[in-house]
Amino acid sequence: MRFQAYRKPLATALGLAVAMVANGSEHAGGLPGQSDREPLIQPCARQARLALPRDLDRVMDSVVIVQNGGEIGSGVLVSETGHILTAAHLLRSTVRAAVYLASGDVQAGQVLRLDSSQDIAVLKIRGHGYPCLPITPNVPPLGSRIFAVGFLPVQNARFVVSEGPLQAYQASALKNAPAYIRTGMALQPGSSGGPLLDAQGQVAGIISGQIGATAHARGQPVSFGVPARFAVRLIQSVWRD
Repeated sequence: MRFQAYRKPLATALGLAVAMVANGSEHAGGLPGQSDREPLIQPCARQARLALPRDLDRVMDSVVIVQNGGEIGSGVLVSETGHILTAAHLLRSTVRAAVYLASGDVQAGQVLRLDSSQDIAVLKIRGHGYPCLPITPNVPPLGSRIFAVGFLPVQNARFVVSEGPLQAYQASALKNAPAYIRTGMALQPGSSGGPLLDAQGQVAGIISGQIGATAHARGQPVSFGVPARFAVRLIQSVWRD
C-alpha cells in the first residue's frame, strides 16, 4: 500500500552533482582520506522512541538520494558521522557518488564497502551530527508491518512511503548469507537502496529489487531487501582489513 509522498528539496541540478563527483570535488571540507582510521562505526543513538506512521516526518530527515551518473536511488544514514547504507547496484564502477541530504545539501560520498553478491554498500560523507536511524538488532517477525521509503524520480523530487506485511525470508544460495526479506509492496525503481523500517522506525533492511506482477504466480509484485543485520557486519568490516 502506498502511504504518502514527500517533497525532497534538491540543492543543485542533478547533473551538477554528477560533475562534482566525477571531478573529485570535495564538498564541505572534503572526503576522509585513506589514512583516516576510525575504531568502529558508532551506532545511531536512539534520541526518542519513534512510532510509524506517526513519526514519518522525522524518519525522512535520515533518508538520502544517491546518484551515480544515470543510476539514481536511495539510501539511509545509520550513523551521526555520515555512514550511509544503500544498494550496491547503484554504485557499479565508481568510488564516489553524489548524495543529496534532506537539508538540501549535496555531498560527494565515498564508497567504503560494496558487496555485489548481496547488493549492499556503505557510503561515507564528511561531517558529523547527521540525523540517522538505528539498525534493529532483532529480526522482525513474519507478518509484521514494514515501511519502505524510496525516491520517486519525478519533477520536484519526491519520496514515497509504502507499507505492507513482511511476507517471508527467502533463503540465499550463498554460503553463510542471510535470507532476503520479501514483501508484497509495489516499489518505484528509485526505491533501490532505501530503508525497510519496522514500526519503531528502525532499519530492518535495505531495498534491493522487485519482481513484477507478471513474473509472480499470484499476479502480485514481490519486493526484496537485504536484512540489516548483514549490513552491520559489512559496516564493521570497513576497518578490519
